[in-house]
Amino acid sequence: MLNKDKDYHSYSSLYKFIEEGPSSLITERKISSTGLNTGKGLDDFMYNNFDDKYYVSDVNIKLTSMENKFIESILVETEGMLNEESLNKDAFVDICKEIIEENNYFATDRKSKSTSDEKIQERIDNVKVILLDRLKAGNKQIITPSLYIDINDMANKLKQDKIVSIYFDNSKMEEYQNLNQITLVFEFKNIKFKGVVDNIHIDHRSKTIQVNDLKFTSMSNKEFIKSFFKYRYDIQGCIYTLGLQHYIEENLELQDYTILEPSFIIVNKQEKPMLYRLKCSDLYSTFYGFRNAFGRTVDGIVQIVEDIQYHIENDRFEFSREYYSHGYESLNLNRSGSGDRFRFIRPLYEKKAIKLIQEEVEDNNVDILEEVEQAIGVPKAVGLSAFDKYVSSTEKKSNERVKRQIEEMQKNEQLLKQRQEFEQKEKSLTMKDKSPEGMINKTESFFIRDSSDSKVW
Repeated sequence: MLNKDKDYHSYSSLYKFIEEGPSSLITERKISSTGLNTGKGLDDFMYNNFDDKYYVSDVNIKLTSMENKFIESILVETEGMLNEESLNKDAFVDICKEIIEENNYFATDRKSKSTSDEKIQERIDNVKVILLDRLKAGNKQIITPSLYIDINDMANKLKQDKIVSIYFDNSKMEEYQNLNQITLVFEFKNIKFKGVVDNIHIDHRSKTIQVNDLKFTSMSNKEFIKSFFKYRYDIQGCIYTLGLQHYIEENLELQDYTILEPSFIIVNKQEKPMLYRLKCSDLYSTFYGFRNAFGRTVDGIVQIVEDIQYHIENDRFEFSREYYSHGYESLNLNRSGSGDRFRFIRPLYEKKAIKLIQEEVEDNNVDILEEVEQAIGVPKAVGLSAFDKYVSSTEKKSNERVKRQIEEMQKNEQLLKQRQEFEQKEKSLTMKDKSPEGMINKTESFFIRDSSDSKVW
């Protein structure tokens, strides 16, 4: 749950706000998956002291859900006072049998009198092995040998790759250095942000600095692009870059370093690592918002943060800011997959929109698209399309007019040349009296007057 005064926002909270709405600001959801565990393990292997955090277990026993419940009951009953010595005493076996009876665990095993004791003892022995392994692990996270092998193999690929290895190497500190797992704290629009950046790469030769995020994926490198858009990693890159800017301001020795676009280092179990980098235009559109290929408006970080600020300040988390402000929620139906079905409607809207745009242009209205949207309810995407067609038509007419003007000018120049030749033959008249200056001025004034009537877009 968000504490208005103390808690920080991050890429994750912005993404949750996009996906779940304002309720995400007051609810906490823990996400756990194999992908995240592997990714976290790889991060720690590359950037932190892996051995201090993880215990590689050699136990290969898969517990059933009931056996896991059985273990939890044992831990509650013994109040966490188990040790290696107590596990090997008969008293432990007695406690286990009492717990099984009281909670009716493994009822199927206890049906057969001839094999009941044998099966129950096997269950208890398995649990003893698991508990002993947990005692050895202590406060460390237990991982399997296969997971450790995968993490180690991917780490070696990262360190040996010709392109990405530079981001994991600090052997040439005079040329470049890597700062790992750096916490960036900053404020934007009075909202506090905090994020842990996997890598800040500083190139002292070119005096540049950039953030890099290491991502493990179970998909292929090409398929990662899909998850990039799905999970809005562009927001993550933009937030980290904002944090990097504040980091530079706090470190005087980096004041004259140029910030480069953020990169994502992608690694999986099968392929070579890949490096993906956002462009400046990507950062700009992510920050201020953009219109996608289907005409759908996608809010940028500025709008998202302003919406979050509204909900926090007004203590309203059930509906969207738009609903609270206007009493309705807009149906943004012009999204991926829906536009083609209603394509027949678009020309009708465009025809009406073009006519209205022409009227608004003649009235010198600067808010053309807003007027069009309000007057005929045309979506802005269609309004933009109609506007483009209107401009294109206007430019075509303008080009035709200019072409006629050029032809007229060439014709006038030819007549002027003939006139000059004629005047030179009239030796009795002075050049001053028969100067073609008046004709030139008339020709120029014609084009000046004509161009003033045309519209410039």
